[in-house]
Amino acid sequence: MDKVQPFIRDYLLSRGEKDVASIEDRLNESLIISATKKRIKKPRKLKSLLHVSHGSSKHSLKQTSYKSVNANSKAILRSYVLSSKHAVERATRLINKKEAEGSITTLSKEEKYQYLKENYPDIYRQLPKKFTDVQETLYKKMWLPYIREVLKISDVESLQCTNLQNCLLKLSIADYNGCLLKVSTSRNTSTLNTSGIVLWDAQKSFIMLSPKKDGFDEVKVIPKKGTLFEISIPLETSNGTGDSAIFNIVGDRFQYRSSDRSGRKFKNRRVDDLLFYLSSEATSSSS
Repeated sequence: MDKVQPFIRDYLLSRGEKDVASIEDRLNESLIISATKKRIKKPRKLKSLLHVSHGSSKHSLKQTSYKSVNANSKAILRSYVLSSKHAVERATRLINKKEAEGSITTLSKEEKYQYLKENYPDIYRQLPKKFTDVQETLYKKMWLPYIREVLKISDVESLQCTNLQNCLLKLSIADYNGCLLKVSTSRNTSTLNTSGIVLWDAQKSFIMLSPKKDGFDEVKVIPKKGTLFEISIPLETSNGTGDSAIFNIVGDRFQYRSSDRSGRKFKNRRVDDLLFYLSSEATSSSS
Protein backbone atom coordinates (compact mmCIF):
# COMPACT_ATOMS: atom_id res chain seq x y z
CA MET A 1 0.00 0.00 0.00
CA ASP A 2 1.35 3.40 -0.93
CA LYS A 3 2.31 5.44 2.12
CA VAL A 4 1.06 8.61 0.46
CA GLN A 5 -2.66 8.59 -0.06
CA PRO A 6 -3.77 9.90 -3.45
CA PHE A 7 -6.16 12.51 -2.10
CA ILE A 8 -3.45 13.94 0.17
CA ARG A 9 -1.03 14.18 -2.73
CA ASP A 10 -3.53 15.56 -5.23
CA TYR A 11 -5.58 17.97 -3.11
CA LEU A 12 -3.47 19.06 -0.14
CA LEU A 13 0.24 18.73 -0.64
CA SER A 14 0.28 19.59 -4.32
CA ARG A 15 -0.90 23.13 -3.49
CA GLY A 16 2.25 23.83 -1.49
CA GLU A 17 4.88 22.07 -3.62
CA LYS A 18 5.05 21.37 -7.35
CA ASP A 19 7.49 18.47 -7.00
CA VAL A 20 5.64 15.43 -5.64
CA ALA A 21 8.92 13.71 -4.72
CA SER A 22 9.83 16.46 -2.27
CA ILE A 23 6.41 16.03 -0.69
CA GLU A 24 6.97 12.31 -0.14
CA ASP A 25 10.29 13.07 1.61
CA ARG A 26 8.41 15.09 4.19
CA LEU A 27 6.08 12.22 5.12
CA ASN A 28 6.69 9.37 7.48
CA GLU A 29 4.74 6.14 7.84
CA SER A 30 2.11 7.68 10.12
CA LEU A 31 1.43 10.50 7.64
CA ILE A 32 2.79 13.32 9.89
CA ILE A 33 4.13 16.30 7.99
CA SER A 34 7.59 17.31 9.15
CA ALA A 35 8.81 20.90 9.40
CA THR A 36 10.12 22.66 6.35
CA LYS A 37 13.84 23.38 6.10
CA LYS A 38 13.48 27.02 5.12
CA ARG A 39 11.15 29.43 6.88
CA ILE A 40 9.70 32.49 5.23
CA LYS A 41 10.83 35.67 7.00
CA LYS A 42 8.20 38.12 8.09
CA PRO A 43 8.50 41.70 6.86
CA ARG A 44 10.30 43.93 9.32
CA LYS A 45 8.30 46.57 11.10
CA LEU A 46 9.05 50.19 10.39
CA LYS A 47 11.02 51.90 13.11
CA SER A 48 9.58 54.89 14.93
CA LEU A 49 10.68 58.35 13.90
CA LEU A 50 12.03 58.75 17.43
CA HIS A 51 14.38 55.82 16.99
CA VAL A 52 17.98 56.82 17.67
CA SER A 53 20.63 55.18 15.53
CA HIS A 54 24.33 54.57 16.17
CA GLY A 55 23.70 51.90 18.77
CA SER A 56 21.94 54.13 21.33
CA SER A 57 19.35 52.62 23.64
CA LYS A 58 15.62 53.04 23.27
CA HIS A 59 15.25 55.35 26.25
CA SER A 60 18.40 57.40 25.68
CA LEU A 61 16.34 60.57 25.16
CA LYS A 62 14.48 60.16 28.45
CA GLN A 63 15.68 62.20 31.41
CA THR A 64 16.60 59.56 33.97
CA SER A 65 17.44 61.93 36.84
CA TYR A 66 14.60 64.45 36.62
CA LYS A 67 13.98 64.55 40.39
CA SER A 68 17.63 65.17 41.22
CA VAL A 69 17.93 67.85 38.50
CA ASN A 70 14.79 69.56 39.81
CA ALA A 71 16.08 69.44 43.40
CA ASN A 72 19.47 70.80 42.32
CA SER A 73 17.87 73.68 40.42
CA LYS A 74 15.83 74.65 43.49
CA ALA A 75 18.94 74.49 45.67
CA ILE A 76 20.89 76.67 43.23
CA LEU A 77 18.05 79.21 43.06
CA ARG A 78 17.80 79.31 46.85
CA SER A 79 21.56 79.72 47.11
CA TYR A 80 21.49 82.61 44.62
CA VAL A 81 18.77 84.45 46.55
CA LEU A 82 20.57 84.04 49.89
CA SER A 83 24.00 84.95 48.52
CA SER A 84 22.58 88.07 46.83
CA LYS A 85 20.88 89.12 50.06
CA HIS A 86 24.06 88.60 52.11
CA ALA A 87 26.15 90.48 49.53
CA VAL A 88 23.80 93.49 49.66
CA GLU A 89 23.90 93.51 53.47
CA ARG A 90 27.68 93.22 53.50
CA ALA A 91 28.12 96.01 50.96
CA THR A 92 25.70 98.28 52.84
CA ARG A 93 27.52 97.74 56.15
CA LEU A 94 30.86 98.45 54.47
CA ILE A 95 29.69 101.71 52.90
CA ASN A 96 28.06 102.88 56.15
CA LYS A 97 31.24 102.08 58.07
CA LYS A 98 33.43 104.02 55.64
CA GLU A 99 31.08 107.01 55.76
CA ALA A 100 31.01 106.92 59.59
CA GLU A 101 34.81 106.83 59.74
CA GLY A 102 35.08 109.74 57.35
CA SER A 103 37.07 107.75 54.79
CA ILE A 104 34.53 108.64 52.12
CA THR A 105 31.87 111.28 51.79
CA THR A 106 28.21 110.55 51.24
CA LEU A 107 28.03 108.77 47.91
CA SER A 108 25.22 108.51 45.45
CA LYS A 109 23.92 105.15 44.28
CA GLU A 110 26.12 105.01 41.17
CA GLU A 111 29.15 106.16 43.14
CA LYS A 112 28.62 103.35 45.66
CA TYR A 113 28.66 100.77 42.88
CA GLN A 114 31.77 102.34 41.38
CA TYR A 115 33.54 102.49 44.76
CA LEU A 116 32.95 98.77 45.37
CA LYS A 117 34.03 97.90 41.83
CA GLU A 118 37.37 99.68 42.24
CA ASN A 119 38.20 98.83 45.88
CA TYR A 120 36.25 95.64 46.72
CA PRO A 121 35.76 93.66 43.49
CA ASP A 122 34.93 90.43 45.33
CA ILE A 123 31.90 91.99 47.02
CA TYR A 124 30.93 93.80 43.82
CA ARG A 125 30.81 90.54 41.82
CA GLN A 126 28.49 88.95 44.39
CA LEU A 127 25.93 91.74 44.11
CA PRO A 128 22.89 91.16 41.86
CA LYS A 129 22.74 93.06 38.61
CA LYS A 130 21.65 96.67 38.73
CA PHE A 131 17.96 97.31 38.23
CA THR A 132 18.54 99.76 35.39
CA ASP A 133 20.50 97.18 33.37
CA VAL A 134 17.85 94.49 33.83
CA GLN A 135 15.12 97.00 33.02
CA GLU A 136 16.68 97.90 29.68
CA THR A 137 17.27 94.32 28.54
CA LEU A 138 14.84 91.93 30.19
CA TYR A 139 11.87 94.26 30.58
CA LYS A 140 11.95 96.81 27.75
CA LYS A 141 13.56 94.74 24.99
CA MET A 142 12.02 91.35 25.76
CA TRP A 143 8.90 91.35 27.95
CA LEU A 144 7.15 94.51 26.75
CA PRO A 145 7.20 93.51 23.04
CA TYR A 146 6.10 90.01 24.06
CA ILE A 147 3.07 91.11 26.13
CA ARG A 148 2.03 93.68 23.54
CA GLU A 149 2.05 90.98 20.89
CA VAL A 150 0.10 88.58 23.11
CA LEU A 151 -2.57 91.13 24.02
CA LYS A 152 -2.57 92.75 20.56
CA ILE A 153 -2.23 96.23 22.06
CA SER A 154 0.35 98.88 21.30
CA ASP A 155 -1.52 102.17 21.67
CA VAL A 156 -4.71 103.59 23.18
CA GLU A 157 -6.71 103.05 20.00
CA SER A 158 -5.89 99.33 19.85
CA LEU A 159 -6.75 98.97 23.57
CA GLN A 160 -10.18 100.47 23.00
CA CYS A 161 -10.86 97.93 20.24
CA THR A 162 -9.68 94.96 22.29
CA ASN A 163 -12.04 92.52 23.97
CA LEU A 164 -11.11 92.81 27.63
CA GLN A 165 -12.43 89.32 28.43
CA ASN A 166 -10.03 87.77 25.93
CA CYS A 167 -7.31 90.08 27.21
CA LEU A 168 -7.74 88.80 30.77
CA LEU A 169 -7.74 85.21 29.54
CA LYS A 170 -4.41 85.76 27.80
CA LEU A 171 -2.99 87.41 30.92
CA SER A 172 -3.88 84.33 32.97
CA ILE A 173 -1.62 82.10 30.84
CA ALA A 174 1.09 84.64 29.97
CA ASP A 175 4.74 84.38 30.97
CA TYR A 176 5.73 86.87 33.68
CA ASN A 177 9.50 86.34 33.69
CA GLY A 178 10.78 89.86 33.01
CA CYS A 179 7.54 91.60 33.99
CA LEU A 180 7.54 94.75 36.11
CA LEU A 181 5.18 94.10 39.05
CA LYS A 182 4.03 96.20 41.99
CA VAL A 183 2.40 94.95 45.19
CA SER A 184 -0.79 96.99 45.59
CA THR A 185 -2.50 94.96 48.35
CA SER A 186 -1.08 92.29 50.62
CA ARG A 187 -1.74 90.55 53.91
CA ASN A 188 1.95 91.09 54.65
CA THR A 189 2.18 94.85 55.18
CA SER A 190 5.98 94.84 54.83
CA THR A 191 5.67 94.06 51.11
CA LEU A 192 3.19 96.84 50.30
CA ASN A 193 4.21 99.11 47.38
CA THR A 194 7.18 96.85 46.61
CA SER A 195 7.98 96.84 42.91
CA GLY A 196 10.50 94.99 40.82
CA ILE A 197 11.26 92.98 37.73
CA VAL A 198 10.42 89.28 37.93
CA LEU A 199 13.55 87.16 37.66
CA TRP A 200 11.72 83.87 38.20
CA ASP A 201 8.03 83.00 38.27
CA ALA A 202 7.97 80.26 40.92
CA GLN A 203 4.95 78.20 41.91
CA LYS A 204 4.11 80.09 45.10
CA SER A 205 6.12 83.29 44.80
CA PHE A 206 7.61 85.88 42.48
CA ILE A 207 11.38 86.33 42.80
CA MET A 208 11.97 89.96 41.85
CA LEU A 209 14.84 92.39 41.54
CA SER A 210 13.68 95.42 43.50
CA PRO A 211 15.31 98.86 43.07
CA LYS A 212 16.42 101.14 45.88
CA LYS A 213 16.74 104.88 45.56
CA ASP A 214 20.01 105.39 47.45
CA GLY A 215 21.11 101.83 48.17
CA PHE A 216 21.97 98.64 46.36
CA ASP A 217 19.27 96.85 44.37
CA GLU A 218 18.27 93.59 46.04
CA VAL A 219 16.49 90.34 45.24
CA LYS A 220 13.18 89.82 47.05
CA VAL A 221 10.82 86.85 47.26
CA ILE A 222 7.18 88.00 47.27
CA PRO A 223 4.62 85.26 48.08
CA LYS A 224 1.63 85.04 45.78
CA LYS A 225 -0.84 84.04 48.48
CA GLY A 226 -2.72 86.98 49.91
CA THR A 227 -1.14 89.45 47.48
CA LEU A 228 -2.60 91.59 44.72
CA PHE A 229 -0.11 92.58 42.00
CA GLU A 230 -0.39 95.49 39.59
CA ILE A 231 0.90 95.48 36.01
CA SER A 232 1.33 98.69 34.05
CA ILE A 233 1.84 98.36 30.28
CA PRO A 234 3.02 101.61 28.61
CA LEU A 235 1.04 102.60 25.52
CA GLU A 236 1.73 105.00 22.69
CA THR A 237 -0.56 107.99 22.23
CA SER A 238 -1.16 110.28 19.29
CA ASN A 239 -0.34 113.47 21.26
CA GLY A 240 2.87 112.01 22.66
CA THR A 241 1.78 111.97 26.30
CA GLY A 242 2.54 108.84 28.26
CA ASP A 243 -0.35 106.52 28.98
CA SER A 244 -0.56 102.93 30.19
CA ALA A 245 -2.96 100.02 30.62
CA ILE A 246 -3.17 98.81 34.22
CA PHE A 247 -4.17 95.27 35.15
CA ASN A 248 -4.38 93.55 38.54
CA ILE A 249 -3.34 89.95 39.23
CA VAL A 250 -4.76 88.00 42.15
CA GLY A 251 -1.81 86.04 43.49
CA ASP A 252 -4.00 83.30 45.01
CA ARG A 253 -5.16 82.36 41.50
CA PHE A 254 -1.57 82.18 40.20
CA GLN A 255 -0.11 79.59 42.57
CA TYR A 256 0.98 77.38 39.69
CA ARG A 257 4.17 77.05 37.71
CA SER A 258 4.23 79.07 34.51
CA SER A 259 4.44 75.89 32.42
CA ASP A 260 1.39 74.39 34.17
CA ARG A 261 -0.57 77.63 34.02
CA SER A 262 -0.20 77.89 30.24
CA GLY A 263 -2.47 74.87 29.72
CA ARG A 264 -4.84 75.51 32.62
CA LYS A 265 -8.38 76.80 32.20
CA PHE A 266 -9.35 79.29 34.87
CA LYS A 267 -12.93 79.04 36.07
CA ASN A 268 -14.82 81.78 37.88
CA ARG A 269 -16.37 79.68 40.62
CA ARG A 270 -14.60 80.27 43.91
CA VAL A 271 -14.71 83.87 45.11
CA ASP A 272 -13.93 83.44 48.81
CA ASP A 273 -10.28 84.32 48.17
CA LEU A 274 -11.39 87.69 46.77
CA LEU A 275 -13.17 88.82 49.95
CA PHE A 276 -9.90 90.05 51.46
CA TYR A 277 -9.19 92.33 48.50
CA LEU A 278 -12.74 93.68 48.47
CA SER A 279 -12.58 94.48 52.16
CA SER A 280 -9.17 96.13 51.71
CA GLU A 281 -10.48 98.36 48.94
CA ALA A 282 -13.47 99.33 51.04
CA THR A 283 -11.20 100.23 53.96
CA SER A 284 -8.86 102.31 51.81
CA SER A 285 -11.73 104.16 50.13
CA SER A 286 -13.37 105.01 53.49
CA SER A 287 -10.11 106.30 54.93
